[in-house]
Amino acid sequence: MRFEKLFKMRYTLLIVLLFCGSLSTVFASSTSQEHTEEEKSVEAKALEKFTKGLTIPVGGKSYFKYGIGAQTWFRSGEMNPGTLNSNTKEPTSYVNDFAMRRLRLLAYSNIENKYFIFTQIGITSHPTDGTAHQPIFVHDFWGKIRLGNTNNFIGAGQHMFMGLSRLSLVSYWRTNTLDNPSFNFPQVNVTDDFVRQMGVFFQGMTGRFKYMASVNQPFQPSNSSKILTKEELASRKVADQAFNLRTADLSYNAYLEYHFFTKEKPGFTPFNTMSHLGRKGRFLNLGAGFRYDGGAMGYIEEGSDFSAENVKTTGSLATAIDLFYEEPMAKGAVLNLYGAFYRFDYGPNYLNTIGVMNPGISDGSALPQGAGISQYYLGTGNVGYLNAAYILPFTIGEVGRLQPWAALQYKDFEGLKDASMQYDIGMHYLIVGHNIKLSMAYSTRPIYNENMELDSSKGLFITQMQFRF
Repeated sequence: MRFEKLFKMRYTLLIVLLFCGSLSTVFASSTSQEHTEEEKSVEAKALEKFTKGLTIPVGGKSYFKYGIGAQTWFRSGEMNPGTLNSNTKEPTSYVNDFAMRRLRLLAYSNIENKYFIFTQIGITSHPTDGTAHQPIFVHDFWGKIRLGNTNNFIGAGQHMFMGLSRLSLVSYWRTNTLDNPSFNFPQVNVTDDFVRQMGVFFQGMTGRFKYMASVNQPFQPSNSSKILTKEELASRKVADQAFNLRTADLSYNAYLEYHFFTKEKPGFTPFNTMSHLGRKGRFLNLGAGFRYDGGAMGYIEEGSDFSAENVKTTGSLATAIDLFYEEPMAKGAVLNLYGAFYRFDYGPNYLNTIGVMNPGISDGSALPQGAGISQYYLGTGNVGYLNAAYILPFTIGEVGRLQPWAALQYKDFEGLKDASMQYDIGMHYLIVGHNIKLSMAYSTRPIYNENMELDSSKGLFITQMQFRF
């Protein structure tokens, strides 16, 4: 078994060697140097080429702009107990695969800096486990109007102007970690369309306060196995545990942030960066937000008959407070810290699992958290999160940078007997800022047994190549 596991590691070692080889080649061809004013100019010019995208001016302050982005993964790591390979249907305890995490095509229109339209199409989570020919679909399609000469806007459409936290409004390509921790999107793929909902939103800034809020109609996909009717909930014959319930009620979201140092003006889109790479100034932002979905949860009390008439309904409420800090330092170094605390009230003992592009399926004996790489990402209870990143004080070649990072999650859900602690560590090679970068990360996830007790931990190694123009 030990030899077999080492043999399976060959793919991982190959990817690591290729990744490190690309770094060593660049190191060999150039020497580390201080971040001089001339070098800053070179960096700024290089970044400008990639952040401008394809812009077509149409007169005055009006323009059309287009962009494209892609993230490709290689993964290697341990599977949960009771897993079959989703392709071969054979028992497995390990995974090696390639996958397309995201593909995006974007189009903007700005008419006289008063009227704005944004659309984004693409693919999210495209693995190689039998999902070939996955269709491209619309992620965002919305318009907004500036209110007078202020930095305040009103808009409508399918959007991500949501609430809860800065991390819940994060841009996929400007993160400090390799990917999102999932709990920052509490209803992902439940009552939203890849974190988007349909509705009306408000965005703006007054003084040092920046805000975002929306009222939306949650999606209720007819083929969803995670949203139940009252009859379906009763048929599960589970007492004192909440499940997602079909509802016609609206969703309410808001996030308010106070900027102590540099102000971050409202952007064209709702997407936040988790690091300005030290180029926008010094930041210390304190935020708070919530998300409330009325009538979204249902449960049956212990001792009641399992019938639709006995299903009690309640809303789901998520609240969060967070702190964002970025400090440019000498020689181009940048310290970045982010901390958040989340409180989820989704009804008694609510739990939800996720396995991003899960490469495994159950053999019939999988644990309650699921097969493959599934884990409990959300539940009624608390989550604490801390992320730290540091851009090293030298360049590689003209503009390349190294950014090591680490993240820590603490989850305490009432449906689980033990709280858990898990971590992610990694490194970004910022070839041209966030626009072109190579990343590698190692992530852990807790494993719970049939009694909902913390049993062990599994690990997953990911390398990523990202392009954004």
